Amino acid sequence: MAIVDSQSILSDRQVVTDVTYSQHGFDWGTNADYGTGKPIYLAVTIHGAFAKNLRIQLVGSDEADITNPIVLGDSGLYKKAELTAGKTIYVQLVQTNKKYRYMCARYIPSAEGTAEDPNAVPTGTSACDCAPLGRPPKVGEKQAELANGLSACLVLVAPTEGVYYKYANQEKLTAGV
Repeated sequence: MAIVDSQSILSDRQVVTDVTYSQHGFDWGTNADYGTGKPIYLAVTIHGAFAKNLRIQLVGSDEADITNPIVLGDSGLYKKAELTAGKTIYVQLVQTNKKYRYMCARYIPSAEGTAEDPNAVPTGTSACDCAPLGRPPKVGEKQAELANGLSACLVLVAPTEGVYYKYANQEKLTAGV
């Protein structure tokens, strides 16, 4: 379990049946390559069984309406049998050396036996709302299953190597005790 900052949520129990962008996007305020530095991941939690296969992409653009998206991370194709309630998929934001200001997720469902198009254009509105979503669920709060539903947020991964903590009174320990 983790505590999720409501400012990092891209989708909150969003139902995905067609190619679409996330409910929320980020406006970083200036164009830059935000794939450098610490590893950032898009964590996508599935809330119920999916009727189609699913591909998840993290995309960036220098236009607010995401007309020329730059693929910043790609999950590859997940078969619908793998998309069950509680499964979490991680998509890494990779360094692209391309500048972008806006970022959001793109969900690409595809029917069994058809080739998914990794550059599929979303139907409906193409702009992500850059206003924060509502509060995230409380830690341990149970949510009902939601067919074709998912939630997504950005997460940082802290390094775990090279950290050393001393025990209290460590210098007083003896080998014979």
